[in-house]
Amino acid sequence: MNAFLRYTVLRLLIFFGCVLALWLAGLRSEEQLLLLVVLAALASMAISYVALRRFRQDYSTQLSETIERRAAARREKGGDRRTDEQAEDEEVTVRPSTAARQTAAEDDDFR
Repeated sequence: MNAFLRYTVLRLLIFFGCVLALWLAGLRSEEQLLLLVVLAALASMAISYVALRRFRQDYSTQLSETIERRAAARREKGGDRRTDEQAEDEEVTVRPSTAARQTAAEDDDFR
């Protein structure tokens, strides 16, 4: 099972468990609905942080491996690709006088 899916399902189960526990504790009226949801969310965050540490680490590991695998595939596939910043830097260093002339021409056109 996907680590992300497992972690998400467990977080939802904890949240709905907190909703049920607070509902059974007496937060049942319509006026207390917002309080029920907020308290359940806060309680489920605290419980999930402690109880789901292993699942969160599994998800984090799976995510980092996926990112590394994609980055390696991207490097292998297109290792000579330049970023926009590199292309701009190259253009300025190769033709600095052209860039200066363009700037001067643009200043003249402004008036």
